[in-house]
Amino acid sequence: MCDLQPAALVSVRIKLTRKLSNALNDLDLRPYSVGDVIDLAAPSGEMLVAEGWAERVVGPESIRDSADERPRTTRERLNELLADAPPSLKRPK
Repeated sequence: MCDLQPAALVSVRIKLTRKLSNALNDLDLRPYSVGDVIDLAAPSGEMLVAEGWAERVVGPESIRDSADERPRTTRERLNELLADAPPSLKRPK
């Protein structure tokens, strides 16, 4: 007999739209950054959507595999954001 609950077998693809902390209700979000597309168990994904931390993704979008890619540092994320920023926001070299 299987002890798994049916809801745990269903997954949902979400895009993290904001991250107010590294965890939400025991869901560890440390490996992920805003903008990452993640496949999660349906209850976890739906919780992030309901709390306004994520939006559902429909269709093929690239999924970041945390096992293959290290989390980006704050400096790397800042450099990505500033890459398209107007010159007035960029640091002088």
